[in-house]
Amino acid sequence: MTLYKKWDTGKSIMFVSGIIMLIVLFTTWFNMGKWDKNGLGVAQYFFKELKDFKDIFSLFDKDIAKQIDAAHFSYTINNLKWLLLLPIAYPIACLFRTNHKKSLCCLSALATVVLSALALVFGFHYFNIVPWIFVIASVIFFFGTTMASSSFNLEPKQIVNNAPAITAKAAAFCTQCGAQNKSDAKFCSKCGTPL
Repeated sequence: MTLYKKWDTGKSIMFVSGIIMLIVLFTTWFNMGKWDKNGLGVAQYFFKELKDFKDIFSLFDKDIAKQIDAAHFSYTINNLKWLLLLPIAYPIACLFRTNHKKSLCCLSALATVVLSALALVFGFHYFNIVPWIFVIASVIFFFGTTMASSSFNLEPKQIVNNAPAITAKAAAFCTQCGAQNKSDAKFCSKCGTPL
């Protein structure tokens, strides 16, 4: 029997949503071509260099300086999004364990939901639809951990007895004269020797 057949509904949900989360992390969260409301288009610049000139921009427009900070922060979150895999490392490992601590598994999955939601809030202005998919998948993953059992439901093994069945009782032979007697006989029927 293969491993996946032992999974219950919760663990199957964890597996599918975990795959979606992994695929989403391979795509970019940052909308590089997005223009902000002031028409600065900070997303088209290299943010590390742009942040160095924030003080110059702030002399002309404080709002532009704030947007540069927000864009740079969103860009940083996009580069560090792989850290979201750390909290779900234990729940993913639990898929292949015969037993695990369900409370710790649920807390780890919940941490991913909270962290990804915070990243979405802080980078909302410059993020596209991709992190939304990740947040939704992480919520589904969390509900999968709450539904999943903490151990596999192993099927009981049937014991097969290959020994031949004894249909007839063995006959008793006399040790003195060798005569054959009934199996429940206490004395030999020929010589009377106790059996």
